[in-house]
Amino acid sequence: MKNKSLIKIINEEISGFDFLGNEKYVKEEEDINLLKNEDFQKQFICDLLLKRKEKVKTIQVVQSDFGGNWERNGYLTIDYIVEFAYTYDANKQPAKFGIQLKGDHITYSEDGRQSPGDQWTPGVDEAWFDQIAWDYIDVGMFMIDERDDDIEFLAFEHAPKRIQHLFIREIIGDFIGEWAGRGMGTPADYDKAEKVGYC
Repeated sequence: MKNKSLIKIINEEISGFDFLGNEKYVKEEEDINLLKNEDFQKQFICDLLLKRKEKVKTIQVVQSDFGGNWERNGYLTIDYIVEFAYTYDANKQPAKFGIQLKGDHITYSEDGRQSPGDQWTPGVDEAWFDQIAWDYIDVGMFMIDERDDDIEFLAFEHAPKRIQHLFIREIIGDFIGEWAGRGMGTPADYDKAEKVGYC
């Protein structure tokens, strides 16, 4: 009789255990460990730069602040947050995380060309960013669940400078160009990730 009572108590305790909560915790830890993995981060950087759209999807742009009275003061300020879904392993659900690019007093230089035109040729008035100090932009990675944990972005920190610049430009170059009404004109900015030997 005592054994039956003991078994009954044990069964009640087991049935009351929050298995789902434990599974959720284990899944969160797996997600965090994956995002912290430098190989995962490096592959994400490469797939983004190589424009592998089947692997890297933008979920949403959460914030896109651009300013700094840039035309008068000669510097930009940027706070840009974007969320990604990234398929690292085709057999698993895409990993979801955010990237923040933020900087104050980002220096730049401009170039352009102007021509009044004539009766046969239309006039030209073009301007573009000749140089942007990408190093003045901090890059962070974070979870996008309810915890919003920051993730150390080791692969970005360890990447060559050109890869860092190309990564930042890939995410916000078009945004800056559209907002400021000018494109990116530095020949180095058209480098390909393949030329750097990182991917």
